[in-house]
Amino acid sequence: YIDRVWVSLEEQELMVRHNLVVRQLLWRRLKIQQFGLHKFRREYPLTIDDAYGATSNAYFKDDDLAYISTVMIDMTADAINIIEEPGKEKTYAIGIDVATGCGQDYSAIVVLDKVTWRQVAIWSSNTTAVPGTADMIEHLSAMYNNALCLVEENNIGYALLLELRNRNFNRLWSHPVTGKDWNTNGKTKWLMFEELKECLASGGITQLDISTAQQLKQFIINNKGNIDIAHKNGHGDSVIALALAIQCLKAVPFPKNTFLPAWVRAQKYSKAVKKLTYKDKQRY
Repeated sequence: YIDRVWVSLEEQELMVRHNLVVRQLLWRRLKIQQFGLHKFRREYPLTIDDAYGATSNAYFKDDDLAYISTVMIDMTADAINIIEEPGKEKTYAIGIDVATGCGQDYSAIVVLDKVTWRQVAIWSSNTTAVPGTADMIEHLSAMYNNALCLVEENNIGYALLLELRNRNFNRLWSHPVTGKDWNTNGKTKWLMFEELKECLASGGITQLDISTAQQLKQFIINNKGNIDIAHKNGHGDSVIALALAIQCLKAVPFPKNTFLPAWVRAQKYSKAVKKLTYKDKQRY
C-alpha cells in the first residue's frame, strides 16, 4: 500500500521506472477500465516501445507475454547482471549477439538454465570490441559450469568465433549434423524467433530482465512480411541473444541429478490443469 492505496507489483515498477505518483496510477486504472488494456497502450503509450508494441503488426502479442514477469537490472554500460548464482551441478547455455563495439549496436550475452529455462545472467555493451566480448564469454562460461556458447557466424560474429578459437576456447556450439556454426538467414531467423515465441507463450520462460522484455515489444512484421525492429533507433540485441541461447540449450545435457524446484513443479501442474476439459476438472 502507498498512501493507503493498494498498488500492484506492476504499478510499483511503473512508478519507479517513470517517476509516477499515485494520482497518475489512479488515472491509468480508470482509462484501462474505459478502453481496455490493449487500446489504452495504443492511445496512451508510456514509452516508444509501448507505442509500437501495441500495434497490430507487433510480432510478440500481449498474449505471448502474459506469463512474463520482469527483473530490474543495472543498465549501466558493461555491467554484468547476475540474476541467479550458478548451481553446483546445474548445466547452462549461452547465446551471444555480437556488434563491433563502436558505440552503435550492442553486443549482448544471455545465460539460461537448462532445467528451469530461467535467464540467470545478462551482459550488454556497445563500446566493447571483439577481444573484450571474447573475455566476457570466457568469464561467464567458466562461471556457469563451462556453459556451451552459441555465436552466430554472420558478419562480425565470424571475427568473434575466430578470436575464441585462437584462444583454444572449446565450448562453442556447432550443428549436431553438419558441425557448422550457426548462420542467421531468412530460414533460421524465423526458426529461432518462432521457437522463442512458443517458449514465451507457453510459459516455458516466465522471467526476463526489464531491458529484454522491453525489446520484445519493438519487433514487428514489416511490409515485406519479415521480422524487423519497429523504429530506426531501436535495439533487439538481448532478444537475439535470448533466441540463440534457446537454440544452444537444445545441445546441453540435463544435469546428472536433475531436481525440479518447487516453483517449477507447481507451474507445470498449473499448465496441465488449464488443459483439462470441464468434465475432467469435475473429477478432481
